Amino acid sequence: MNRRIFHPEKSSGRSSRIAARAFAVLASALLLAPKPLLACAVCMGAESNVRPAINAAIFVMLGFIGSMLAGIGGFAWYLARRARQPQPDYDRILGLNEEKRHLS
Repeated sequence: MNRRIFHPEKSSGRSSRIAARAFAVLASALLLAPKPLLACAVCMGAESNVRPAINAAIFVMLGFIGSMLAGIGGFAWYLARRARQPQPDYDRILGLNEEKRHLS
């Protein structure tokens, strides 16, 4: 069995070295990236015909998310309301009390 699973303090520092090296590579790549690559022309404020379409797409996506959240909230409200209602008398509905009277 692999003892590092049960005793992580005894494991070698190889995974922490790999994580530190990966973080250093990513940080240096972000710092050395040219600034024009960080945003497109529409986001930087240039006048374009694309801007209204992007705004509309954002609002459509927000509408989808809002409708999904409203549906989940409505279902939770329905379950909570149904849980507060009294349970029906299944014995009366199924006629079990009448059968018990006939048997005794």
